[in-house]
Amino acid sequence: MKLDEKKLDFDELREDFLAFLRKFPKSRFYPEMELRFVARWVGKLLGANPGKPEDLLRFAEEVKLLKSRFPHLAELERVMSHFGELCLAVLEKAEIGDLEAMKMVRRVEKSCDSVLPAGIRTVKVRKRLDDTQRRLERQLADKREKAELRGFEFFRMWDDAIRDLRWGSTRDDFARRGKFAGLWKEGQDAGEDCQCTFDPESPCRLFEPDAEHGGYEVVARFFNDRLYGIDLCNLMVTTKLPAVYRFLSRRYRPAHSRSAATRFLEAATGTLRFEGRQLAVWLDCRQGICTLRVAEKKAWEKKRRLEDEMRRDRQREIEQRRRQRLERGWKPEDCVEWSCGAACTARGKVVRAEGKRYLVLVDRNPEEPLQAGRRIWIRAEELNDCQ
Repeated sequence: MKLDEKKLDFDELREDFLAFLRKFPKSRFYPEMELRFVARWVGKLLGANPGKPEDLLRFAEEVKLLKSRFPHLAELERVMSHFGELCLAVLEKAEIGDLEAMKMVRRVEKSCDSVLPAGIRTVKVRKRLDDTQRRLERQLADKREKAELRGFEFFRMWDDAIRDLRWGSTRDDFARRGKFAGLWKEGQDAGEDCQCTFDPESPCRLFEPDAEHGGYEVVARFFNDRLYGIDLCNLMVTTKLPAVYRFLSRRYRPAHSRSAATRFLEAATGTLRFEGRQLAVWLDCRQGICTLRVAEKKAWEKKRRLEDEMRRDRQREIEQRRRQRLERGWKPEDCVEWSCGAACTARGKVVRAEGKRYLVLVDRNPEEPLQAGRRIWIRAEELNDCQ
């Protein structure tokens, strides 16, 4: 109080005053304190204009102290409103060059959360901060990813190029324009030496054959003469597999469980699927040697449905032929086979039929060698024509 009686400028005794409030938060000298100091304190707060985030944090601490110590102060609403405007001004202009600076700004935002005024300015401020944080996080992730994929930068290049493709293009047009065309021209036509496809009509090129990873092939996949997919094959990923997995997970939604991913990374063997808005992606590895398959989802689904339908039609046709063969039956001296899996192992000749059974003279049966030269009964559904 003696300092006040000397009528010193409030700035000279401000720290003593704040220290007093902090040390004696439940002081009962409120009326006298308000008369002597609070009005001058409020005046300083209302006239303050901190321009940096760290300065605003100190200002926020004073406002918090004022509110807790003098909750019924008549000027409190004006102080809080002024605080909210200061928050907007600082958050709108804060320079955020890295994630450390973002941490400071987020602290400011948290301290300002209850006083930011409703309206479009606040919405824009929050959006700016969110967008900036995502950009900084993406830049940091890109930097780490680039370091992890050193020597395998082509993953990034092909991902960008494939996203730029015109799906549904013909064989003549698919590699004529855009980023993909530039990369495709860098490869050598693999021709009949292509290891990634048995289809001689599928364009196949060899890339970076002299690189440390041994080179790789890129194959364009077509269905009904329209481009639907791109494969990167013979990728000697080995120790880079975790980095490749993270690379794909950043760009596409993993369509597999965490446990499946763990098993895949431990064994460097298996197949994992990822999904984007337009693309479906498969990473298929065998002991660290991988194929990356990318397909346009709608075209791939259409191809899969048509192939499933064709497979069902073939199966129905096979079953119908089998039923017709059983209905016709076998005549004496017909050559028949049985014990059939991938191939039939037993063979003999029909002696006679009795209902749905056939008496067969066994020529050979590796599973039962003592049957050779003997006659045995076999059910009709077990028999097949000799091939």
